[in-house]
Amino acid sequence: EMAFNGMWEELFKYLFDEFYNLVGSVRDFIWREEGVNMFIKTYLSMSSLYIPEFEYELNLGYADIYLRKNWVISEETEYEYLIEMKHIKLEGEKEISEEKLKRIKEEATRQIKKYASSKKIEIPPYAKKENTPELKKIVIITSSKKLEWMGEVK
Repeated sequence: EMAFNGMWEELFKYLFDEFYNLVGSVRDFIWREEGVNMFIKTYLSMSSLYIPEFEYELNLGYADIYLRKNWVISEETEYEYLIEMKHIKLEGEKEISEEKLKRIKEEATRQIKKYASSKKIEIPPYAKKENTPELKKIVIITSSKKLEWMGEVK
């Protein structure tokens, strides 16, 4: 669904449900941003339709995840994904304030727009121009307790 129809939300909801429900009992693992990132990156690496790039350098920054179309496997893949993940440490708070969540969304949105404008996100010279995939920009915000927010940046 992600590759051909651009429907990414269901997969990410499933992945975060799995992470927080199954792995959530391992206290030291869930509290760290690295645990969330490792879990998601592992799942995203399983598809042969994409070449996952992690901490990919774009416009003087590093995109957390760039799912690049695998032109060798399928020229029919219609979507690529640039994903910026933010993890909020609760630091004694029970919930994240709306103000803090809004601030982090704005920061992630600025970052992902900057990354998306990079010349490094181009089709390879051997690919057919008419099969150029659409780039979807996704922001995901997590905490030690749950998926706090995710959305697409236009």
